[in-house]
Amino acid sequence: MIIKGEYIGKEVKITAADGLIYVGKVVELSGPEETESGGPEIGINYAGGITMFSESELESIEVIEKCNNN
Repeated sequence: MIIKGEYIGKEVKITAADGLIYVGKVVELSGPEETESGGPEIGINYAGGITMFSESELESIEVIEKCNNN
């Protein structure tokens, strides 16, 4: 799994290694030098706060494309 800079500002569906699914907007990316885990981390706006995930905790990240029906 690779956390990419292109995810910032986009709505994503994250499947964690434990099988739990989280959906939210990516609001933060941290490099390995900035984290306690020693690896890159991604943060999403979830449940009224920012939830951070280290790369090792992720099964997958999927960008959610929004449809405009205008």
